[in-house]
Amino acid sequence: MKFAFKKFVLLFTFLFIALNVNAAPPIFTCPAIITNVFATNSSAGSFQINSIRPDGLNNSPTFVTDDRTSLLAMALTAETNGNPVTLVVQPTEGNDTRCRDVNEPLLLLAVIE
Repeated sequence: MKFAFKKFVLLFTFLFIALNVNAAPPIFTCPAIITNVFATNSSAGSFQINSIRPDGLNNSPTFVTDDRTSLLAMALTAETNGNPVTLVVQPTEGNDTRCRDVNEPLLLLAVIE
């Protein structure tokens, strides 16, 4: 009886860890040249950043939430300079790690020059 209970607890623990590891949305980077930063009324964030990849293809819009508005200074500086930057982003839902053709908003976590 004790052996079966230990197996049950071990299996339950394994499943709990496996489900929690997959629950967090991934964080990934996108190469970008920022083309536009503006205020928006979106539920994804108060500000939207539009950008293109260095090869000229459009990236999906990236949003800045109210608690990360300090990132706007770096985004505006990058827009003014026109220099390529790396955007550290996270999807709002799902696990899609593409920088373009994403059906969900991307949240900006950092701007790296």
